[in-house]
Amino acid sequence: MLAIFAAVKQEIQGVAKQMKIKNTYRHSDFRIFEGTLTGHEVILVATGMGWQKAVLAGEYAVSKYPISSILSTGVCGGLDEKSKTGDFLLYNTVINEEDTSTILYPDKRLLAIANMGLSKLGLNHGSGNGLTVKKVCSLPDIKRELGARFNAVAVDMESYQLAQIATRNNIPFLVVRPVFDSVNENLTVIDNIVGTNDFLHLKGLAYVLVHPGCVKGLMDYRKRASTLGENLAEFTSNYVGEIS
Repeated sequence: MLAIFAAVKQEIQGVAKQMKIKNTYRHSDFRIFEGTLTGHEVILVATGMGWQKAVLAGEYAVSKYPISSILSTGVCGGLDEKSKTGDFLLYNTVINEEDTSTILYPDKRLLAIANMGLSKLGLNHGSGNGLTVKKVCSLPDIKRELGARFNAVAVDMESYQLAQIATRNNIPFLVVRPVFDSVNENLTVIDNIVGTNDFLHLKGLAYVLVHPGCVKGLMDYRKRASTLGENLAEFTSNYVGEIS
């Protein structure tokens, strides 16, 4: 069984639409969808944003389900000039900002399958080191500094912990994420409206009401997220068929 993890439901709703869902439920602060995708059994997990939520969801999933491989996905931030919005990035290694002494390595077979799948689908893609951090990286200067310091192409807030759980349980894993924001894009406004489990939470709604000028930009971001979600669903459906 493949387990697919992403932070918020908007990132994986395209995948969920393509699944034949048998059951869905909330446990603690995360949501799980059980079903099949292209005829193969999968679980889809919306963990919530951040490493702590990823740990809770990941440990629960591996204790409850017969997981044969893990896919960490959802959007990421680009950390170098080559990584453009919409590009899919394959993590060759997964690095933890807090502790670089243990670098984790995705399964080479899964990397090869994903690379071939992205090429087959005509989706722009690249690869490199992926970095997991504890705080959202919105400012270009911070993203550039992280990219240079860790020689990384992408940043997210969950992949290292999911990779760690996979490694500890001898489960092959893969990290594939489309770039939401390029290294030079300032996403400060997103910090004010994105909740840990959803795109727009109550405090975010209050921010929009007080700052109506941000609405157009937010609508553009929402459209971008929708497009990336569709591409991610296309990739995931192909990937599930290839690895099964």
